[in-house]
Formats: sequence, C-alpha cells, structure tokens
Amino acid sequence: MTTYSIQKALEYFRTNTLFPISELHNWLKQNENIYNYCSRNSYNISFENEDDNLLKLCNKYRIEDNIIFCDFYEKIKELLELHKYESLTQVELEKFKKIKSNDFEIRNWLIHNEKVGCEDLCVFAWEYFEDDEQTRENKNIKLFQNSYKEIEINIEKNDFESIIKFCEIFNEMYYHKKLYPEGIQKIEEGISKLPIAEK
Repeated sequence: MTTYSIQKALEYFRTNTLFPISELHNWLKQNENIYNYCSRNSYNISFENEDDNLLKLCNKYRIEDNIIFCDFYEKIKELLELHKYESLTQVELEKFKKIKSNDFEIRNWLIHNEKVGCEDLCVFAWEYFEDDEQTRENKNIKLFQNSYKEIEINIEKNDFESIIKFCEIFNEMYYHKKLYPEGIQKIEEGISKLPIAEK
C-alpha cells in the first residue's frame, strides 16, 4: 500500500463537489482496506534503544499521508452516521405536527428528544445554522474540517431535509421559547462546573 493508492482513492473527489449519499457509502466500502492499512500504519515506532518519551516518538515517526487519509475517511463516515438520523427525525416531525398547538405535549416531545437535539445533532446544528437564513437557502451540507484543502465535498441539503427541520423546531422550542426550562437549567449547571467557567 503506497501513497499512490491513497491518491487513486481520492481521484473520485477531484472531478466534482456535490455527491449523493449512496456514492459516499460506496466510496467508504471500496476504500475500507486502504483505511484499515493506513490506520494500522500511521506511526512507525520502535521502542528498542529509544530514550525519548512516547509523545516525542509519535511526532518523530508520524506517517502523515496515512494519518491525513484516516482523518478524511473518518469525517465522511461521521457525516454518513449523522444521516441515519434522517428517518428518526422524520418520525418525530410527524409527531410534532399533531401537538404543535399544545405546549404541555411539546414539553414532553422535547424531553423525549433531548439527547438527539442537545447532543447527537448539536454540532451539526451549530455548523449549519451559523449562516443567516438567506445563505442557508442555497447551502448544501458540507464536510466539516476536511483534511484535504483541494477537495470539496458537499451533499444536497434535501438529503438532510428532516434533520434540518427537526433542528429548527427543536432549537426554537427548547432554547428560544424555553418550553422545557429544566433542560436549559441542567445545561447551565453543567457549564458552570467546567474548569474554564470557574476562572
């Protein structure tokens, strides 16, 4: 396995910038062997006759091409794992339609979806909604923190339609209208206990 294998695997992304979910799944599967090899061979370390500490050894024997490819592969995998929430959020949106005029039922809905809205989809929502509404109208889902600057990976936002709508509604009801204030209180208490908050 060489740098050539990595570059060959990346060729697929150099001819386009917008990709269907299904093609990204195929790419992961087709290049899983390269990823496994790079993951096993990210560092070339021998502890024989070495006086340096582990951190110095890791920095000294880093195989950059392998490490960067692994990071890139894992970022795509994370995005596709996130896409699995599309079906779940679609179901929850249907539930919300039936209770949207009942604050008490919305509170229960927020409690039921608190982990998804506040944890599982938190980073996605933060990245996606940092732009203004007009910008988001024509904005696709972008691979965040891409390791290869010359490669751009976007997924049509329609593939994340239910996730986006769910995040919009959840954030509005949870953070802005505060229909479950106990949840906000728990978050604030957690933040106050962080070391950085004590300074």
